[in-house]
Amino acid sequence: MHLDAWEASLLENQAEKLGVDPSVLAQAYVRAGLAGGNGNGVAALLTPAVLPRDAGAPRQRGLDALDRLAAATADLPRVDAVGIARASRRALERRALG
Repeated sequence: MHLDAWEASLLENQAEKLGVDPSVLAQAYVRAGLAGGNGNGVAALLTPAVLPRDAGAPRQRGLDALDRLAAATADLPRVDAVGIARASRRALERRALG
């Protein structure tokens, strides 16, 4: 998965607030997306095994924010990111071969 610089920065900032590695948070976002918005929220996918016990209030605020994000995006249409990437690659290859 590729993130633009601003997306990576947002992910890193949120991961820092939650006290987790950015890769762990990215995996949780992917799992939430694949789960199809089943109402559990991203926070439910961040298991206690990957979260520090002493993260405290900032962690809870972050988890609450993730749940709000999941709820706000739950009714958005599904996007085939792989299909879009493949189509874009084919278009670039056609232009390169010109």
